[in-house]
Amino acid sequence: MINVTKDNRKLNFINYKHSLTYLVVFVLLVLLFLGIYYEDNRFLILMVVISLPFIIWDTWLGVVFLFVTAIVYYVTLFPGISLYRTFALITFFSFLFGTFIKRKIYLNYQLSLWAMLITIISLLSILVSVYPEDSIVEFLSLFVNILVLLSIMSMPYKLDYFKLELIAFAASSLMLFLGITIYAKGLYIDIRRLSLTEEVNPNSFAMGIAQILPFLLSSYFLLQNKSLIKKLIIVLGILVGMVTLIFTGSRSSILGMVVGINLVLYLCNKDNKLKKWFAIISFDSLLVLLILGTQFYNPYLFQRFTIKDLFESHFARRVDIQKYIFNEVIPKHIWLGTGIGGGSVVQALAFSGVPQIYQKPAHNILIDILAQLGIIGLVIFSIFYAISLWKGWGNLSKSPFLIPFYAIFITSLIIGIGETVYLNKMFWISIAMIWKQSLRYKKYSTVQQLEQTVEY
Repeated sequence: MINVTKDNRKLNFINYKHSLTYLVVFVLLVLLFLGIYYEDNRFLILMVVISLPFIIWDTWLGVVFLFVTAIVYYVTLFPGISLYRTFALITFFSFLFGTFIKRKIYLNYQLSLWAMLITIISLLSILVSVYPEDSIVEFLSLFVNILVLLSIMSMPYKLDYFKLELIAFAASSLMLFLGITIYAKGLYIDIRRLSLTEEVNPNSFAMGIAQILPFLLSSYFLLQNKSLIKKLIIVLGILVGMVTLIFTGSRSSILGMVVGINLVLYLCNKDNKLKKWFAIISFDSLLVLLILGTQFYNPYLFQRFTIKDLFESHFARRVDIQKYIFNEVIPKHIWLGTGIGGGSVVQALAFSGVPQIYQKPAHNILIDILAQLGIIGLVIFSIFYAISLWKGWGNLSKSPFLIPFYAIFITSLIIGIGETVYLNKMFWISIAMIWKQSLRYKKYSTVQQLEQTVEY
């Protein structure tokens, strides 16, 4: 009888903690929405202040808001200080505080080695950079990502359905808030491509949406036994996100989203071949219909999706830019590159006398790394990505929790064909979660054994 009473008390405490966590997340999301809607950072400052004690109380809340702010990483708290970077530092110091209290740290030596190699090659590139000021700024951005990587990897938490549900709820709510903002304010760039504000590049706006949609869809499948209202929020978030993404006109992000969602549909229905291919074909057909529908609303936007426009524009001049980088930049900076950061590549192109219209980064993950960090950097990053790819794929069957993060990782790689993503925030978070879940499942032979150890 005493044990039953203790169990009931524990269950009541857990339910109370979960309810409080949802309330806190919702309040903070409302403040984020108000800050974005009114373009007033006082709401954002209040959001950060309120979140501080709760993140220190439970560092996992910091991870939740890293996900949320990684979607809108361009939202700034102060000039030069993004909201994402603020939450990254709060989460990191919360992790250090928890480590100090428990007098125990969980480090993976393999991941720590790769973090060290990436840091070293990036520092070396600064020494030879053609634009040191920009390289230092970009290195700091990379270093924040590395801190997030190590923090997430070293947290002793166990990922359970509640934590996954909380991220899905936060991300879906943000999609709905962004949809409300865009609908109410009608934000466009040159009345042709959709973005959050005139200061935010449509491609940057699109990238965060594209990365989170496969995550939301996989979360829907994993949480399908949850309440109707929770599933409805996720579905609405996906629909609003899809329409918003199409109207950004970002072809690379849409391609990445398509591959990511098709992967999720394949993995979540792999035991039923008919259902699997029906779901994939249905989704792809719906996307094509939505894109075709844009010609009746925004003819210019529709033209961006035609094969004729792609070839006539040389893939938005990316092919021409990459030719100049291969001919004029890479041969002169073959080993350590021009220095980390797109600004260093732009400066190198300017020094070579390339016309100003082509003085841009490569907009390709591998070419960007090669140009900025040289062959040595390309080898280090390529091996690191390959290991992450292998770790994730090899453990998908053992851990369903890996699917949402692996989908983000694959989506980011595909976006990387036409965009610079190797410094992208969500990309690094997905890598951290892949490593964490993959290494965790080495200790268990079956999912059932793991679930017995999950703490709710």
